[in-house]
Amino acid sequence: MHEKHGKFVRFGPNSLSVNSSTALKDIYGFKANVRKSEFYDAFVHPAPNTHNTRDKDVHARKRRVLSQAFSDSAVKGMERYILSNIRTFCDAIGDLGREIDEKKGWTTPKNMADWCNWLAMDILGDLCFGKAFHMLDRPDNRYAVDLVGVAAQRHLIVSPTIPEFIR
Repeated sequence: MHEKHGKFVRFGPNSLSVNSSTALKDIYGFKANVRKSEFYDAFVHPAPNTHNTRDKDVHARKRRVLSQAFSDSAVKGMERYILSNIRTFCDAIGDLGREIDEKKGWTTPKNMADWCNWLAMDILGDLCFGKAFHMLDRPDNRYAVDLVGVAAQRHLIVSPTIPEFIR
């Protein structure tokens, strides 16, 4: 359809497909002239936040407050925490290299998706809560990554049905 009709294809009364390298920014950027869908009504909370609010003015106010955390100086200030966790990650991966299969000469395979998830959680712990969860160096908290996945799955399954009950 895009080859025939171009970058923008309407495929339903309220559905539009955009095939463009700038589509993400055009659709979701703060200057976009779009409104969040009813999908977000499922997450209404007494205290609106940038995720669940559909009102553009409220969202803009919340976003302005958050933008301070993403300024150049703020990001540079976080660099040491990020690098510390990356060093722990590299050390842990390096230690894994000691487990060599003598017959094949290879290290035992590791799931790098898990290791990258643990790195991300440790960085987020440091930046958001002031303390890493130590998932990279201790396996006892690693179950939390699975909980995030389960919560996201629930979020996607439940949310489309809730607005019908709210009305």
